[in-house]
Amino acid sequence: GIIALLAGVVVASAMGRPAVETLARVLPPVVLVVGLFLAWRFQRGRALLGLLATAVGSAALRIPGVESAAALPTGPLVLGWVVTITAVAVAGARERAGATPFGPAGAAVAGAWLLAVPVAFGFGVELTPLLAPRWIPAVWIGAVGVPEAALLPAALVFLTLLGWAGWRADALARGTAWALAAGIAAIGAWHAPGAGLYVAAAAAAFALSAVEEIHAVAFRDPLTGLPARRALETALARLSAPYVVAMVDVDHFKRFNDTFGHAVGDQVLTMVAVRLAQAGSAQAFRYGGEEFTLLLPGRTLAEAIPVLEAARAAIEATTFTLRAPDRPRRRPAKGKARTPARAEVVAVTVSIGAATPAQGDQPAMVLQAADQALYRAKEGGRNRIAAG
Repeated sequence: GIIALLAGVVVASAMGRPAVETLARVLPPVVLVVGLFLAWRFQRGRALLGLLATAVGSAALRIPGVESAAALPTGPLVLGWVVTITAVAVAGARERAGATPFGPAGAAVAGAWLLAVPVAFGFGVELTPLLAPRWIPAVWIGAVGVPEAALLPAALVFLTLLGWAGWRADALARGTAWALAAGIAAIGAWHAPGAGLYVAAAAAAFALSAVEEIHAVAFRDPLTGLPARRALETALARLSAPYVVAMVDVDHFKRFNDTFGHAVGDQVLTMVAVRLAQAGSAQAFRYGGEEFTLLLPGRTLAEAIPVLEAARAAIEATTFTLRAPDRPRRRPAKGKARTPARAEVVAVTVSIGAATPAQGDQPAMVLQAADQALYRAKEGGRNRIAAG
């Protein structure tokens, strides 16, 4: 998103007016069509909603009556609010089955855009007092071209979306933040030759975030956050000796899952994934079920064993305290004695099989050797490492 926005800024300021005008006409529809196809094809409903809003807003603002409304002093103010509302609705929407961009978020976006024109014309609303800057220097407001009363909410939403994207690893929220920045830039430069470049940048931010989400679905495990099996296959194909492949299996996981429930089982898998991801220079992957894979590039078997042993010991040292069946659902009233509850502490262990390539071995053969070593570790008593 930031690359698309910076590209729009550089091109708009560095190229001659005829070239900028040509790109501003050609790029937005091309990027929008490509982005809409990707979002529709891979059922990314939020990205589809953002792209539709970008397309409809850009087209509507070219209609003569609407364009004259946007040219009024209050036009950038209202349009800045509408773009900000659109960003909040898109980022806050739930991913809907079938990539349907409608629902509460779609209704909010449509309502904001439908109200924008009459409000911008000033029908029954006095917005002129909001045009005077109070906290931001007037020279900055003039450079952006959007009044402070619209710029401040946009900046707040922009920072919030970036923070949310970093906390939840939400690619669409990050793309929406940069699309919002590009939308504000487009409003401020609406009658300049390069305004269309900012529209293209906003569309590109949504389209690229859809691609990121598609990649995450294909290459990342949603439960543990680790790279998934397809990512492992890609990484294996790039390896060259020396390296070590280790297969990791949670001991007695099926019995544990059946006894304490799938929710607790998911917590166990997440804990194991965290410990494996902290295993020195090893690359951790979710192989499937209760199995994980560690890749240690550039390591011999002798160098890898201490790393694997540290990971095994870290998992063994982590215990779970399960909610006792007789524990009350609500905290007793103040002053009343609590009945001691029987809590159960459960330890989790893993077995590990490791292998390194012999002369001429392909990565798939090393993976198979590591799997065979894993079975030897389990047959030897579990909670141990076997090398092959």
